[in-house]
Amino acid sequence: VSIIEPGWLRTPIIRGHARLLRDLWSEVSPEVKNRWGDAFFNELIQKSVVDSPFIKNAEDPIKVVRALQHAVMNTEPQLRYRPDLQGKF
Repeated sequence: VSIIEPGWLRTPIIRGHARLLRDLWSEVSPEVKNRWGDAFFNELIQKSVVDSPFIKNAEDPIKVVRALQHAVMNTEPQLRYRPDLQGKF
């Protein structure tokens, strides 16, 4: 068994993160929106998407594919693979 521990990768999930949050916010009841306010939501988008160092530094998913390939094809695979910088943290 090998463990592959990637960090954040440039995938459609990351690219659509802000849209997903906006979709969730649009489905929240008006009562909840009033309680939390638009300023809260805008700050959430700013911190978790725009200013996020994880998303800004997301790496190419091919690194995980190569680690997986090495783990499967090698006669002596490593126990743990951390294919990108964030995974090493």
